[in-house]
Amino acid sequence: MKSEKFKKFIQKKLEIKGKIFPDSSNMFFGFNVVEKGGFLRPHADFNFNNKLKLYRSINLLIYFNKNWKKKYEFIAKENRAAIFLTNKFTPHGYKKITTKMKRFSLNYYYYTKENYSYTEAKHKTIWR
Repeated sequence: MKSEKFKKFIQKKLEIKGKIFPDSSNMFFGFNVVEKGGFLRPHADFNFNNKLKLYRSINLLIYFNKNWKKKYEFIAKENRAAIFLTNKFTPHGYKKITTKMKRFSLNYYYYTKENYSYTEAKHKTIWR
């Protein structure tokens, strides 16, 4: 995820001209396990990291859910990834988990010097 080849692949797909920086803050990325009853309300992620002094611009979510059914949540199938710009047009979250199966994902983020959030003001996570 930190290799130049992978970063260039993401930059090309998302049409980002400047350099991207993997999350080095060790604060917001990692492995995520959600059990039955867990959910995440739709939200738009914060757009600026004060510690890094960079804009949070790209979300990379990788799923590890074997035998995940569409009725649970479509995107969370095993070996599927979602890569998208972090901005006000990409709210995301997930419905309440109703199965005994746990939802596994790796959440990883990239930052840029340029602001791709389509809002001039720096903001915290916006919950919907």
